[in-house]
Amino acid sequence: NQAGFSIFEDDINDIRLWATIFLLICLFLAVVGLKYVIKAQIALLVYILFSILSLVIGSFYRTSDSDPEIDGVIHGFATNFKANFFSDYRNGYNFWTVLAIFFPAVTGIMAGANLSGDLRDPSKDIPKGTFSAIFLSSTTYIILTILIGGCAPRESLLNYPLIMTNISINQYIIYAATYAATLSSAIASLVGAPRILMAVGDDNIINIPGLKFFTKANHEGSPIRGYFLTAFIALCVNAIGNIDQIAPLISIFFIMVYLLINFACFIMSVSKSAGWRPAFHYFNAYFTALPGTVLCAVVMFLLNPYYALATVSVALIVYLCVAIYDPQVPWGTAFNSRAIYKTYRSLLGLALNKTKDVYWRPSFLMVNFGEKYSL
Repeated sequence: NQAGFSIFEDDINDIRLWATIFLLICLFLAVVGLKYVIKAQIALLVYILFSILSLVIGSFYRTSDSDPEIDGVIHGFATNFKANFFSDYRNGYNFWTVLAIFFPAVTGIMAGANLSGDLRDPSKDIPKGTFSAIFLSSTTYIILTILIGGCAPRESLLNYPLIMTNISINQYIIYAATYAATLSSAIASLVGAPRILMAVGDDNIINIPGLKFFTKANHEGSPIRGYFLTAFIALCVNAIGNIDQIAPLISIFFIMVYLLINFACFIMSVSKSAGWRPAFHYFNAYFTALPGTVLCAVVMFLLNPYYALATVSVALIVYLCVAIYDPQVPWGTAFNSRAIYKTYRSLLGLALNKTKDVYWRPSFLMVNFGEKYSL
């Protein structure tokens, strides 16, 4: 409504309509090809950077004379920043409910890992891209938080969710940037999720009827059917029409992904798997991976215990399905690796220790040369 794009009298229907339109745009870009997705992402990034610059410039020359809802950095920074420094949650909100809504904004750091199969050197590109994304996004959010908190009084921040449109040099720049940022995140998720699904299907990790149909790739290696499946699921979620209800659920699922990644790193290190060779210098199973696992679990239940319990239940069901199916993958499992390591340590211990004859157990070796010459 604030952007002037309202069609229906009901705001929920407007949200559903525009969400569907942009979802179809994302689906079109994904189907056309990955190279066009990358070009679109670069174009969106350039515009988002331009909008951030317009916000920074506007914060220095916009005053209460041009907009009664803001004071500007020059005239009101000291007063507003001091008044807004501490929290003052209202209407049933608290730190964790706000974090649940905000958290999806920082989940783009996994975009590079989702496209690992299309990177030239994943072992170098993924860490470099991930840490660069964390640093740049954190710096940007901190700068914008300080500027916005110093430009506007608390009542304006509470009553105007799009207060950045008042601060920017032009409100429509921020409106368009909101769509651009949302579109960028949607494209990354729509392209990344089907590729993970395709990898699961190619490795035959879980036996789900019909899964193979959606993991087939075209001649360019793109899972077109997976794109349509993901778009259909997104369309069902868009039908809710309330981002404040959707965001906590998205946050819980993303945190569950981070929990499983941390736990996988921990269990692979503890199992002494021969194929697990982390190159990150500061990685430690007990000081990084294990605390990360515990922290993710705690945050999940603090954000929303009901969503967290449902997410954990889904994860356990998937794990049980994989364990029962017992896929024959070439790299083995962490538990198999741990069993081999314990066996090796036990044999080495027996070889180094002098054992008494009473513990001797004979082993028979039978040679089979085929049915014709079998013994």
